[in-house]
Amino acid sequence: YQRRVREALRPLNSLRSHLVLSLSGYKIMTDRYKQRAYAKISNSNTNNYTGFNQPFPTGNSQINDLSQTPTSPPVYPTHTSEPQVPSYQTTTTSPPQEPPNQTLNSVVVCPSEYMRTTVNVFPRTSSLLKESAVPYGFIIQPLNQAAEKYQEIPIVDFGTAGVVRCRNCRGYINPYVLFFDGGKRWKCNLCLLSNDVPAAYHCPLDASGKRQDWLQRPELTHGAVEIVAPEEYMVRPPQPTVFFFCIDVCYYSISSGMLNSVAKTILECLDNLPGEPRTKIGFVTFDSNIHYYNLNSALSTPQMYVINENNFEFTPDVDVLVSLKESRKVIATLLERLPKMFAQSQNAQANLGSALKFAFEIVKKIGGKLIVFSSIAPTKGQGALKLREDVNLLGTEKEVSLLKPQSDFYKNIAIEASKQQVCIDLFLCSPKYTDIATLSELSQSTSGQVFYYPEFITGKDTLKFEKDLERNLTRPVGFEAVMRTRCTKGIKVINQFGHFLIRNNDLLALPAVDADKAFALQIDLNDTLSSSDNFVIFQTALLYTTSSGERRIRVFTVALPTTSSLKDCLNYVDLEACMNMMGKMAISKVPETSLQSVREALVNKCAQIIRASRCFGYSNNASVVLPESLRMLPSYILS
Repeated sequence: YQRRVREALRPLNSLRSHLVLSLSGYKIMTDRYKQRAYAKISNSNTNNYTGFNQPFPTGNSQINDLSQTPTSPPVYPTHTSEPQVPSYQTTTTSPPQEPPNQTLNSVVVCPSEYMRTTVNVFPRTSSLLKESAVPYGFIIQPLNQAAEKYQEIPIVDFGTAGVVRCRNCRGYINPYVLFFDGGKRWKCNLCLLSNDVPAAYHCPLDASGKRQDWLQRPELTHGAVEIVAPEEYMVRPPQPTVFFFCIDVCYYSISSGMLNSVAKTILECLDNLPGEPRTKIGFVTFDSNIHYYNLNSALSTPQMYVINENNFEFTPDVDVLVSLKESRKVIATLLERLPKMFAQSQNAQANLGSALKFAFEIVKKIGGKLIVFSSIAPTKGQGALKLREDVNLLGTEKEVSLLKPQSDFYKNIAIEASKQQVCIDLFLCSPKYTDIATLSELSQSTSGQVFYYPEFITGKDTLKFEKDLERNLTRPVGFEAVMRTRCTKGIKVINQFGHFLIRNNDLLALPAVDADKAFALQIDLNDTLSSSDNFVIFQTALLYTTSSGERRIRVFTVALPTTSSLKDCLNYVDLEACMNMMGKMAISKVPETSLQSVREALVNKCAQIIRASRCFGYSNNASVVLPESLRMLPSYILS
């Protein structure tokens, strides 16, 4: 009878859980939309709005104190005669996705779509940071298009004053700096150094100690701004946007339909490539030989030249890289004829290494994007790879040897390409084993991207391939970029994850950065923060050239409140950002240890975080109360 009663009540309990989760999700989304609406109202009514001195409303309006303990939902008892299965309960308080109420007078915080922290508070001591077991850091997507739907980044031109920066840490002026001495000096909130205000930037302070032109200065009211970079931020004049295609035309490329899809998609995207009217374009095709094309605008049809196997160091003296605007008809003719030109080819060899070197020599003077299409692993010439696939090694300790590069040939090409501002994207469509561990070195060091389509076949993969290529060619992109992150004194960046080349320990070199590129940075606390440090500041700056030829500095500044409570550290975890960080940390360990060890490390990390959640108390010996922010952590880890 008791068993039947429990079975009858089970649907009701399930319905209750769904209602609690739905209401929690509705609360979070409501708070987000309130924030965005408040930001829009503030921007549109800055002249008559009088509430700028009030704290910026964020998160759950009922949480006024970070040390406040969330209330738990009632836990229904189970019958003592039944074996109890350990279960995880969650608190009903929905933590805000943005920092809690602040005393800072910020008007528009940096959108989380650009810079998203794994935890929305920061511990005051290193011991508390370690005790929480949560990886602290942030995910940066500097050219994210999604954020522009809600808020456009304001453009700042300092003019004759020059870009206002700290003379010590070189941090950029932001909404959280303090002006004093009648507006003649300002205090850096990163290194705490006092700086002189340039004469052309000076403005008197009002009775509250703020600049009188505060509302007219986007850099003092927005957490995300884009600064017009003067000439001293340019190593050379902005170069035209370059797209150079290195296309495999061997037998597998033709029989699988890859060549036809490549030519068709590029032709359809010609009018949508960024950088017009300065865009340049070029083509090289390869099998066991290399073919390049004269695309001079005076020609009615393109001319093909073939380099034999013994003369790959040859430098062409014809127009291989041409203006898209001037040679549009010739380029279209080439793309229409390309699949037919090699339709009868039986050449099954691929000399990718030599083709890459040839293409690099053409584009290195300008830089840009080098997009490679390969249907088979390199089998001939420079950079030829051995077939080292061995199914007997899978699941063993020796499996890690398959995840390491065979040689440094492609890595050396990538390092040299990064120095010359060349980004390499890979589209790999091999019908059999492809040594991605070796070939991916080309993209990892050049801020490129790898697209992999195992056993590519027309019909099965065509639509996805063409959509990926279309997005790759038409999305917003910046060139010749470098990115650096600065933190409050005592905090440092210890790990960086993504595709880039590191210069000077903390400067990320990005030959090209597009709207889909994201980077993860892990941070640590060296010193104990004082009780007077109510906030910590993180600032990321991206210096890049737009596709239209403008040099810009995109600056993101985020302020996080500090806490001495372990409950706060766990209650304000952003689980999606945290899982992103943990995933990147795990992947970075794959070439060093076995996959099984990486999986166990993820499970152990999950156990450590749940163990730290004991501060929320136990309802009984078999049920641990988890904060709302971590309720899906075990499911995410196990998946």
